[in-house]
Amino acid sequence: MPEIKGCAHFSIPVSDLAAATRFYTEIVGMKHLRSIPKTMAFLDAGGVCVILVERKGPINPTLDDHNGVHHS
Repeated sequence: MPEIKGCAHFSIPVSDLAAATRFYTEIVGMKHLRSIPKTMAFLDAGGVCVILVERKGPINPTLDDHNGVHHS
């Protein structure tokens, strides 16, 4: 089996981008890189980019109408 050496990025759907950004930077310790207001925040987690993507709640774990945004 191949060994995974790294990950370019992954995204996390959030219902409140500002609150989630504060949580991941102030509590978890990720570094804020940049934001697109009311849309996305890009964070650094030890060399891996974490993208917080604001979505209207409740966030549905079933793939349906994703408006071009994917979460994996």
